[in-house]
Amino acid sequence: MMHRYAVLVFLAAISFGGCAEEEPTSRRPEPRERSARAPGEREPTIEDWLPPQERSAARRPAAPHGATPPAPPGGGVIRGTVTETMSSGGYTYMHVDSSDGPIWVAATQREVEVGATVQAQGMVMNGFRSNTLDRTFDRLVLASAVEVVAAE
Repeated sequence: MMHRYAVLVFLAAISFGGCAEEEPTSRRPEPRERSARAPGEREPTIEDWLPPQERSAARRPAAPHGATPPAPPGGGVIRGTVTETMSSGGYTYMHVDSSDGPIWVAATQREVEVGATVQAQGMVMNGFRSNTLDRTFDRLVLASAVEVVAAE
C-alpha cells in the first residue's frame, strides 16, 4: 500500500515539473550589448532619420500646451485664392493659389466658395494621405485657423 502512494507522489512530481520550486533571483537581467562605436561617435537620435528640411524643426523646443502650432514657411501665413474645394470626413480641402505657389489647405468642414480669398495658418505636411478621399497630397497645410478675407 505504501508503495502505491510513493508511485503516485513520484508521478505527480514528474507531471508538475518536480517538487522543489526555484527561488526567484533578485538579479536584474544584463543589459544588451550596444553596437561598437568609434571614439567620439554619438548615439543616433530620431532627428538622424528625418529629411534634412525637417531637422531644424525637430531641434526647436515643443510649443507649450495651447500654443499655436508651427506656421508654414513664407511669413507664417498662407494667403491666396481658392481654386477648388472638396469636403470629406469632417474636413474641407481647399486648393489655394498663393504667392508661394499652389498648395492644399485642410480645415474642419466649412462652406468656402471657389474664388474666395482665404488666410490659413497651421502645420505643413508632406505626402499627406486622406483615406476618405483615397488621395495623397504632395504638400498640405493642416490648418489650425482659416478665415475668409477681403481680396487685395
